[in-house]
Amino acid sequence: MLRHAGLRRLWAGDLVSMLGDWLTYVAVGVLAIEHGGALAVLGVLLAHTVPRALVAPWAGRVADRHDRRTVLVLGSMVRGATVLGMVVAASADACGWVQALLVARMAAGAFVDAAAGAAVPRLVPSAVLPEAHALLGTTWSVVFGVGVAAGGVVTAVVGPVGALVADAVTFFVAAAIYAGLPRLDPSRDGDDSGRARRWSEVLAYVWARPSLRRAALTKGPVMLANGVAFVLAHAIAGREQGAAVAMTLGTLHLWRAVGTGIGPILWIRIRALRGTETGLRAALGVVVLGVGTFVAADGVALLWGLAWSLGWLGALLWGLGVGAHWATAAARLQQLTPDPLRGRLTAIDLVVHTAGQGLGGLLGAMVLALLACRPTPRHEPIATVPTSTNHEPEPTPTSTPRPLTLEQRLDAHAVTADDHVRLVLYTWTTPLQIEALRAGGPLLVADASTGGHASPFNRRLAEMVEQRRPGHEIAALLHERPGLTKRRYAWPSPFGTVLGKGPQRYGSALIRVELRPQAVFAALDPSVDPPWRFHDGRGRIVSEAEILAEPGRLGVVYHQQLGAHESIPFREHVLCNEAMVAKWSVGTAEIRERVEAERALMLELAEGPFGEAAAAAFTAVERWQAWPQWIDPLPPPTLLSRWHRTLAFDNARYRPTPAHLRAIADALADYDPTGPELWGPAPSDSGSGNASQASR
Repeated sequence: MLRHAGLRRLWAGDLVSMLGDWLTYVAVGVLAIEHGGALAVLGVLLAHTVPRALVAPWAGRVADRHDRRTVLVLGSMVRGATVLGMVVAASADACGWVQALLVARMAAGAFVDAAAGAAVPRLVPSAVLPEAHALLGTTWSVVFGVGVAAGGVVTAVVGPVGALVADAVTFFVAAAIYAGLPRLDPSRDGDDSGRARRWSEVLAYVWARPSLRRAALTKGPVMLANGVAFVLAHAIAGREQGAAVAMTLGTLHLWRAVGTGIGPILWIRIRALRGTETGLRAALGVVVLGVGTFVAADGVALLWGLAWSLGWLGALLWGLGVGAHWATAAARLQQLTPDPLRGRLTAIDLVVHTAGQGLGGLLGAMVLALLACRPTPRHEPIATVPTSTNHEPEPTPTSTPRPLTLEQRLDAHAVTADDHVRLVLYTWTTPLQIEALRAGGPLLVADASTGGHASPFNRRLAEMVEQRRPGHEIAALLHERPGLTKRRYAWPSPFGTVLGKGPQRYGSALIRVELRPQAVFAALDPSVDPPWRFHDGRGRIVSEAEILAEPGRLGVVYHQQLGAHESIPFREHVLCNEAMVAKWSVGTAEIRERVEAERALMLELAEGPFGEAAAAAFTAVERWQAWPQWIDPLPPPTLLSRWHRTLAFDNARYRPTPAHLRAIADALADYDPTGPELWGPAPSDSGSGNASQASR
């Protein structure tokens, strides 16, 4: 086929630009996984599909009215310019701008696609169109495989920005290659269909011809399944961390590319499938089988080896079916379409397949949600003792409650940016500080100078006040107002902070703190405007104006420092107002049972799903990143992501390997009650009980 000079040049230009495309396919996917999880991945898919679908009608009309060579050259140059903009945005860690510029790039790509699709029948005889499209499809798969594999390596080594730079260069090189094509003005010869100029006439022409109508619409179901597979592939890769995300995603796409190369060659060699509607239906069946295999792979997330085997098998079948269907559908459409309408028929084909892929992405996200649905969050993750203080026996239950699954038990400890309000918090400390509490000292003792240096939280407040950043009024209250300047740092689950953020543990004694329902929880995120969000203990939204009018309602700040630039991303609940504490306790049976329950959970995880097989996978991961799960609003798709959502510190000692989990369990076993039970302030209903005596 490459003996046709025009097709050879079109093929070379496509090859170069596609290589750049697939280099950044992994880069943009990794940016999405790192900065927003499942929603950001869906955003990438929609950015790849929706703009092309919206612009395609105009792109098709342009390709039918102007020299298609000129459209190819200008479209490629615009794409290169937008990718340079993506380089700047990615360098500034502005994932939103990366996706916005990706939209512009894909919109420009619609013009290139329409012009290229309309050009192929002008560059080869009609009799060899199936072979031409088989060549283009096979080339697509080979370049896809090389590109995504290289993209996985390049992104892992030089990062997403380096891959985007390479992509920009390829578009300008492709424009230079396209410039050598002959002029490709639309033909005005043929039947009277060439006089159809308005879209209404084009659609009427297509609708009146059933074979052409089916050829124009046939990619819809296949691309619906393709969108589902796209999201599920990212979910499988999202189980990994750091460089392993890019490598896993690249490997899955490599298997997909192998299938895409096999499909067109296999279909043109079988007479019953070559360019026929039977071939289209068979290819659709293979795609559906591949997507079903992906769903099975995501559903057996705990069985690491099986999940991985099903993942690559699903990718292979997915690619085989899509490749065969794509080449067959493209050849049929161009054989049945007169040249003056080929740009617009290519546009219809583009609208159908991109809209189908976008809807498929939404369906894929829904599949993930169904595979990972979880119970409604609660304030106290694990109830271990009755809340009443009388000694009457509890009513005998009429039936034994069903034991909670591991997923449900981890979900009970989960904290995210949108679900962080907890009325019960735990804070590790030293026996010396407990003695100070027994002597009548305050609960909140840390200030901006404790330890000889300001904490990250206090430094952030000071910067907001000094630089008068958005939200500095609230920061000033917490930084300067009496009653709000003392701190104690806490977390909803003792195991989440027992090992500490740095080399030292915080202590072996534990305080349980219960907040008043009217206490206001402030969430601080300086990267957005406004940087503060407020909810009371019942979950009701509170306005900033209410806090400025009644600052004494502030009780806790949910503070997080996230991002790849942080040496150890972390988050914390900062207790800042002792007046909003309903009660606190030390050395109680309730605390002992809570610690023991968490210790048992750690050991069960170490001996079960996070056993030695999982440890081998984690050992190969250079960069540990749990924090993206802290800001992902979708339900967690795997047990590993559920574990991530329980953590306060994104450091190596919290990797869920057997050794680390046993270290957490050992640290919990070191819990020191430090003496008799201690309560403060004394509960109003325990004036004569032992707890109140111990609190004096």
